[in-house]
Order: sequence, then structure tokens, then C-alpha cells
Amino acid sequence: MQTDKALPITGGRNFRELGGYQTMDGQHVRMHKLIRSGALNQLLPEDMQFLSDYGLRYDIDFRSKDEVTPRPDRVPAGAEYLWLPTFTAMPNSKQSEDAATVKDAGNDDARFVIQNLKDAPADMGYQRMLNVYQGLITAESAREAYRGFFATVLKNTAADQSVIFHCSAGKDRTGIAAFLLLSALGVDQATITADYLISNEFGQARVNRRQQELRDAGAGDNVLRVVHDRMTVQPAYLEHARQLIKTNWGDTTRYLNEWLGIDDAMIAQLKQTYLD
Repeated sequence: MQTDKALPITGGRNFRELGGYQTMDGQHVRMHKLIRSGALNQLLPEDMQFLSDYGLRYDIDFRSKDEVTPRPDRVPAGAEYLWLPTFTAMPNSKQSEDAATVKDAGNDDARFVIQNLKDAPADMGYQRMLNVYQGLITAESAREAYRGFFATVLKNTAADQSVIFHCSAGKDRTGIAAFLLLSALGVDQATITADYLISNEFGQARVNRRQQELRDAGAGDNVLRVVHDRMTVQPAYLEHARQLIKTNWGDTTRYLNEWLGIDDAMIAQLKQTYLD
């Protein structure tokens, strides 16, 4: 595992430092400025103290209302909480339909999952995750969330301050945010993909437990595949996002400029703030 990126958080998962990555022009992302993670709702007092000591100033939460309401963040002292949901629960929307299926696949009750997915095609989880990533790139709600994300990281100019951004598992919504930010900073795409895939290392034990629970409850191979594809990140998911950007905007810089409103001056400011 990339232990040099992991932060010592006990009451949470996938907490890691984004600093240290080299850009294509030989600079490096500054340490103690950017943290990506899973949800903050189970932080222990010592975790909250660690993050306060780390200089946490802004806590960006990409989760939807039905995730946040029962499991609100435990916001460390000194941090400002910003709720920027990438998806809203709009009736009959394609993203909501996909989110419902994804939620079923992650339900704690193995029997419930099996009942819901027993007749599902094996590639359903994979296909639905591609739809989720399409929404992250093109949905208006995601656009507003990522605009707010960039507005916040642009404010994080003090040397001793950091931003944490997260969803529930810290892999998809958070992964796209990291992809966009690291791209803006000039980190190469191979490095960005490697960072994205680290989520699988942090989540492997949980995935293994879940798969065993489902096997013990009699799940078929199709159910196991659907749940696996939901609980992991895959290079194809991020590549799908890249291809959507290429097809519709040409490249990531134009996507940032035209879709998110991050102009060249803002990108220059990001580099000044976050690169050494």
C-alpha cells in the first residue's frame, strides 16, 4: 500500500495526502495542503485533533442528502464545513436510478442485496458505474459541486492551512475531484491514474469481507461481480470520464475553462498556491 500517502486516521477510511506528486515541469504538489478521504462521520476525538493539527481549514462533502442526514461529518475544530453534493435526489433522473442500484449493492444486509440483484446481468454494476461517471462529468449538480470545490481550494492560500474533500468511500466523486485538480496542477495522467487506483488498496479488506458475506449467504457469481464493480475503482471508469471530456470539450483544460469556469488565471493561481 502507498503508506507514504496514508494519514493515521482510525475512525475513517481512505484518508490520504495528495502532496508530493511531481508535475510534468518538475515541480511538486505541496504537502499539508490537500487531503482526499472517505466520510468524516466516524472520526474519533484523536482523529479530529490530528486533522486540526494538520491545519484543516475547509471540509468539502460531496455526499448526497440521504447520505449526510443520518451520517453527518464530525467537523474538526477550526474547519469550515461545505456541503457540495455532486448528485441530488431528483425523481426519475438517470443518475438517481443508478444511485439507487449502487446503494442496493452496498446495503449491509447480504440477503437484501442478493434478493435485489439475483437476476441482474453480471456487468450491471460496471455499466451503472460508467453512468455514474458520466454524471460526474456532465450533470449540472456535479458541475456546481466541482465549481464550489475549485472555489474553495482557490481560497486555501495560507501556508499552514489544508482542505479535505470527500464522499462516502472517497473513491468516485472524490476521485474525479482529485483527477481534475491534479490535471489543473500539471500532474501527468499516469500518476493521476495511479493515485485514483490507490482506493482499491485502502478498500481491499472491506471488499474481501463483503464478498465472503455474500458467498456465505448464497450469492451467485453475477451478484458478486456487480457488488465488486460497485465497491472498487477501475481504470475504465476514469478513462470513461477522460473520453467524455475529450469528445465534448477536447481536453481537460478546456473542460475546466468552459464547463467549470476555471480560467487560465485561476489555474495559474492554483499552481502558485499548491506547487513547490
